[in-house]
Amino acid sequence: MFIYAMGRALSLRSKKQLMLDIRNSNFGANEAYGRTFRLDKFEIKATVCDSPAMDQYSRDSRKFYWRRKFEHALPLSWRSILEEPKKYDKCLLEFTTRRSLYVMGYWQCEQYFADCKEELRNDFIFKHPVSSTVAAMTETVENCNSVFIHIRRKHFSYRLTAAYYQNAMALLRTWHDNLTFFVFGDDAQWSAKHLPCDCNVRFLDRDKSSVEIDDLLVMSHCRHAIIANSSFSWWAAWLAQKDATSTSVICPSEWGSATTPAQRWYALPNTFEA
Repeated sequence: MFIYAMGRALSLRSKKQLMLDIRNSNFGANEAYGRTFRLDKFEIKATVCDSPAMDQYSRDSRKFYWRRKFEHALPLSWRSILEEPKKYDKCLLEFTTRRSLYVMGYWQCEQYFADCKEELRNDFIFKHPVSSTVAAMTETVENCNSVFIHIRRKHFSYRLTAAYYQNAMALLRTWHDNLTFFVFGDDAQWSAKHLPCDCNVRFLDRDKSSVEIDDLLVMSHCRHAIIANSSFSWWAAWLAQKDATSTSVICPSEWGSATTPAQRWYALPNTFEA
């Protein structure tokens, strides 16, 4: 979703068509994390491309490797390949490309697409049919002072400690009254063992990839959020926080990756499991 957001922002600024390369890029399937292409579940404004013509951008191509090296030395407006810098670069918001542009990277920073938030919220409207179970769950979180807690532990190196979630729940309870916590994630047993039971907590185990998109939908309808160091829960919180004055989001201050929190979120100090 970060990659799409960056591409969408560039396409809007340059008034060019957006195409998604699922043949060679990070949009495609990722067996290590059990991921498949799911952006087609949203009302995205892009053409999905899996044509052999995209093989010119194969990461295994030596020709493409040297092309990237050459392009990196060119002024931004002359490039046909744009790679993500190590740190946020505001110059990428100001240039206009003269040609077609192939964009590479993860772009896990809200500032790259902050100027087209409304367009992205419309793009990330769910278009797939919603089951009666999901519809009922969505109605439930909308009709109470709901908080989603996202737990990410499987296929993951930087696991947050239980203390992060416990402290976040305690802090949120000092800000808001009558909270109901809805726990999503991939380890229901760990969650039930480590999260406090002296408040209203409901555990929702979703460890099958076939329902993860439904989790995102329900999470995005919650009023508040305690997120993991995960792009999945980052986007659920971003979609949920339509009004920063009434919605609170707590995130870890350390992510173990280049992901940056949205500016209006509260970054809670954290450590990782040894």
